[in-house]
Amino acid sequence: MEAICIKKYVGISRRKIARLAKECINLNVSKAKANLSFFPQKAARELAKTIKSAESNLLVKNPNTNPDNIKIKEIIVNQGASMKRMLPRARGSADRIVKRSSHIKVVVQE
Repeated sequence: MEAICIKKYVGISRRKIARLAKECINLNVSKAKANLSFFPQKAARELAKTIKSAESNLLVKNPNTNPDNIKIKEIIVNQGASMKRMLPRARGSADRIVKRSSHIKVVVQE
């Protein structure tokens, strides 16, 4: 049995989250959460929350599931909407600031 959790519009760029997501694929959920707790990045906290939510979704769907047997099947990180801002510069010009976001999809299975 599988369960999915999708977290949208996370205020971190896709590349920063995808780098940590590679470390967690095909791991046990408890081991993945333990590994992510040692990373100092904000992306690690957001990814750990999403994994925990996917685990809870599976336990609600199938209460007989043993939490020790839950594995992460896949983690998909897609690019979300980008906020565009302007920063004033000298002589009437402006620079563009792009604040990127992303969507995280975690699939866990027993």
